[in-house]
Amino acid sequence: MKKVEKANRIKGILFALPFAVMQLIGKDFSADNKINDLTLGKFYIMRALILFAGYFVVAYVLSVLGFYVIEKLRKKVAANKENTVERINIKSYLKSVLGVFVFWIPYYIFFFPGTSNIGDTDKQIRMFFHRPVKFPLNVSPVQGPDIYITDHHPFFTTWLYGSFVKLGITLFGRAWMGVAIFSFLQMLLFCAFLVFILFRVRSFGLPSKIFKLGIVFTALFPFYPMLAVCMVKDMTFSFFCLTTVWMIFEISMSEGMLLKNKWFVAGFAISNVLFMLSKGQGKYFVMVLAVMMMAVYWKYWYSVAITTVLPIFFVVVVWGKILLPVWNISPGGKQEAIGTLLQQSARYVVTYPDEVTEEEKNAIAAVIDYDNIAENFDPTVTNPIKITFNQKATKEQMRNYYKCWFAMFLKHPGLYFESTLNTCYKFFDMTWEGNPFFVCFNIDVEQDDELYIESFFTSGEIGNSIKWLFTEIRAIPIIGILFKTSFYTWVVWFLFLVNLKRRNSRMLVFCTIPILSIMIYAACPRSLPRYAEPVIMMIVPMLMATIVTGTEVKKSDNSDVIKV
Repeated sequence: MKKVEKANRIKGILFALPFAVMQLIGKDFSADNKINDLTLGKFYIMRALILFAGYFVVAYVLSVLGFYVIEKLRKKVAANKENTVERINIKSYLKSVLGVFVFWIPYYIFFFPGTSNIGDTDKQIRMFFHRPVKFPLNVSPVQGPDIYITDHHPFFTTWLYGSFVKLGITLFGRAWMGVAIFSFLQMLLFCAFLVFILFRVRSFGLPSKIFKLGIVFTALFPFYPMLAVCMVKDMTFSFFCLTTVWMIFEISMSEGMLLKNKWFVAGFAISNVLFMLSKGQGKYFVMVLAVMMMAVYWKYWYSVAITTVLPIFFVVVVWGKILLPVWNISPGGKQEAIGTLLQQSARYVVTYPDEVTEEEKNAIAAVIDYDNIAENFDPTVTNPIKITFNQKATKEQMRNYYKCWFAMFLKHPGLYFESTLNTCYKFFDMTWEGNPFFVCFNIDVEQDDELYIESFFTSGEIGNSIKWLFTEIRAIPIIGILFKTSFYTWVVWFLFLVNLKRRNSRMLVFCTIPILSIMIYAACPRSLPRYAEPVIMMIVPMLMATIVTGTEVKKSDNSDVIKV
């Protein structure tokens, strides 16, 4: 017992320390986008230390209490006499899906025919129909009069959304019908899969009361249906993120045995392909996942290669290098991968203009618009600098830039740290009022255009009222925390720490994608709540999976006990 308590104390520190630091940074940045409290004098330093202590103590106590509760629940699962892996009762499952979906339907009706973000989905649909758009085609390395679509926004989602809009126009003469069909199907898939996960963990011994609480939460939590009706790449990515993460959990529970099942292997490979095709960061996630799985499941290296390495090859080489050029799809711009670096260079030039040497100036000017850096620079967003990237920059010019970037880093490393935090700190700041959902469909065409999509019930004041309502809900003690985007960042970190123990490498593999989903915030162009949508959708499955691990699970066919 003492060892457990000591481990929880250490984990409590590992949770509370970054939490307290990020709350201080959030408070400091919110004033003028700079870290000031440690540079303005003893009073500010003392105030910061007092605030830090307060944040630390609260986070420490709550996290240690949380670790204790998880341990109790795990012991209850272990003691559950019905702790057997059985087939899901299809009738009960379908009833639950229908019951949850009934509670989601009002959101579908209210936001009918669906929602989208401002800009991305709109441009994807117009590109699909070969309508002229300036951005993002103008920031692609391959441009021309016969190029209408770019992979800047993944072509898979461009094709998916465009196809549904085309379906609506073809069958019903209305673009909004295509959006309505897509939103309905996406919401149904999310509902069915989230309920399936709850049924699945119950079969691993999840107590009935927690299972029922999970069903109720899934039915009543507004974020789920409000996000599920949105036609945006982040939500499509979230769904395949969810399928991939859950299949990793199934592999963990079987101690890798499922990697011998050819149908499971095929499904896992397809899930990973769709996961990577729905958003650019997916391929980097799967690359890390491949390394982790090879290390943990080396015994099944052949299946791991088929489910991770082969999909990576398909997406990077076959899809990216062969199919997209054949289809005349322009690749995304190089600036997307180095946006954080470009932003750091711009902040350096704006902050220390007198320290920039002629050589450094030339190196930077070769890759971005140097003369207008001060005018374009926004400390909270990388796009104004990033879109000025010179698509014709040579390899030599890029090498010179990287050398310049590193030399500047050595002179003012703190500035680079400050620059990166400025675009992502809100994901960790519990005072942030970000909304991860949208209230209408945005498409930049005239009302008489065939692509025009009307939001029937949420235009104007109604949409503003929805935002106001959720602002008020956030102000409610305890309940309001569930509506803060940053809350889910810290829950993922908490659950990662729960699973951080010896001989638990399989669950650490399960945590890989959730943790990477947080780490990628540092590369986001700004603190947009929609980037957190995959994290929000993974929380309940991740929590349930964490509860049922560490137990002995008997198979229904009376085979050997699997220790997880």
